[in-house]
Amino acid sequence: MRILGRAWGPGALIAAGLIVSSPALSAADAPVVHLNASVKDGNVQLQVEATGPFEYTTYRPTAGLYVIDLSGVAAADPAGMHEVASDVVKSYGVVSFVAGDKPVVRVEILLKPGVEPRLLRKGNQNLTVLVSHQAGADSSTSSAPVPAAAAMLPSVAKASEVKDTGASSFKAIEHVRLAENGDATEVAISGSGSLVYHVLRLPNPDRLVIDFSGSHLNTSETHIASQLDPVREIRLGQFTPETSRVVIDLSQPARYSIQAQGETVTVTLKRL
Repeated sequence: MRILGRAWGPGALIAAGLIVSSPALSAADAPVVHLNASVKDGNVQLQVEATGPFEYTTYRPTAGLYVIDLSGVAAADPAGMHEVASDVVKSYGVVSFVAGDKPVVRVEILLKPGVEPRLLRKGNQNLTVLVSHQAGADSSTSSAPVPAAAAMLPSVAKASEVKDTGASSFKAIEHVRLAENGDATEVAISGSGSLVYHVLRLPNPDRLVIDFSGSHLNTSETHIASQLDPVREIRLGQFTPETSRVVIDLSQPARYSIQAQGETVTVTLKRL
């Protein structure tokens, strides 16, 4: 068995910025987009303004996550997570990547479950996202068509992939071990106690996102390189003050399974 591992010593919490997949876009001359969030009476308005036209699609992979893909623009603001002082929106994050020959800015909004955003389109360079306690589906609101190909949508985490292994206080994530086991690659994430986790698979680029609620990162490392397919690299960061995040970037389509045993959560990946 080949093992590539790193033991993490004490370190400051890592600022969110984890889910950025590419620091620079190939289409350097693409229009840029700015995002600005404002809060009034607990309601949130996220304003999206671009210097050129863009298209967008939306989907909701889980009850607490709302995703908007802005196609044909590059992000002008610093990437990473941005906390919002509201009980309906916890934070929003920005992911930049390239799909085909088009730059894409993905906005991932962490919502209170049960809250439904409203989208208002003004022209082809502006989009307003309204989130309130009363927000719901509005047939008069402009929205993008749902992509026809189901493969374009992320796989929603199964109920069996949401595990509470008995953690009652904040745990420290201290160690990641990347190993080859026969025809599979294993990523073992160990903490100072049993870990509560939620798994989500997202496309473009293909990756597994594992959120550990009630945990803090005890590391100064943010990236772990991999030479073991189908894992391209592993990224980690503090997604919210209460949740640490581990992202496993994939180099090719793969099957995966996940299980918790004691203080370790192990992700097993196999090439298709």
